[in-house]
Amino acid sequence: MFADVDNSFVIAREEIFGSVVTITPYSDDEDATRMANDSDYGLAGTVRTADHERGLDVTRRVHSGSFGINHYTYDMNSPATMIKATGLGLKFGPEALASYQRFQTVYL
Repeated sequence: MFADVDNSFVIAREEIFGSVVTITPYSDDEDATRMANDSDYGLAGTVRTADHERGLDVTRRVHSGSFGINHYTYDMNSPATMIKATGLGLKFGPEALASYQRFQTVYL
């Protein structure tokens, strides 16, 4: 756990896989959303709030492939959207199979 992380720090700018959490102070939801979107990556995000509607509002504005409100549980049956430098396309879920399909209409 790293506290008082500025958004310019390497640990805040890179996609780190592992047991790492950074704590970055922010002034309001706009500031937090701006910092979240100021990234080359967008795999996943989460917000903690007692106000469900506020959490949904933040979710709509953050550019990430998946998002959790008050928890994050990865579901292999749900599509994982890869955006920004995280990657392209979908993984998992039936939606991801579309990239392997080719549709064709044949008239006889």
